[in-house]
Amino acid sequence: MEHVINPSWFYWLNVVDAVRGVACGYICLFAIVAIVTLLMAWLEDISYRDIKPKKTIVFLSITFVVTVLVLVFVPSKETMIEIQVARLATYDNVAMTVDGIKSVADYIVNAIKSINGG
Repeated sequence: MEHVINPSWFYWLNVVDAVRGVACGYICLFAIVAIVTLLMAWLEDISYRDIKPKKTIVFLSITFVVTVLVLVFVPSKETMIEIQVARLATYDNVAMTVDGIKSVADYIVNAIKSINGG
């Protein structure tokens, strides 16, 4: 039996959705808090021993932008399901389904006729 949709696809769909939602969300939140903290320290001229606020702020800003792009451009679970359905819902597949339904209906009608002696 050949699957129309590989069952492991649903597992990876959940993994991608979890990474997208949880990991990227926490990274964005951490980056925002760290940027605000470092900006405040930099503006108040508080010096940390080994931390260079300007370079760290640039790094955290890049991290924030990348994670926001991941959150925006990696599709959600629902969108990935819709993409898969759209990929499988072709005119050829619909025509095969309609033909299959017609042949089953014809079979049932013929079976009823043969039972009734007709």
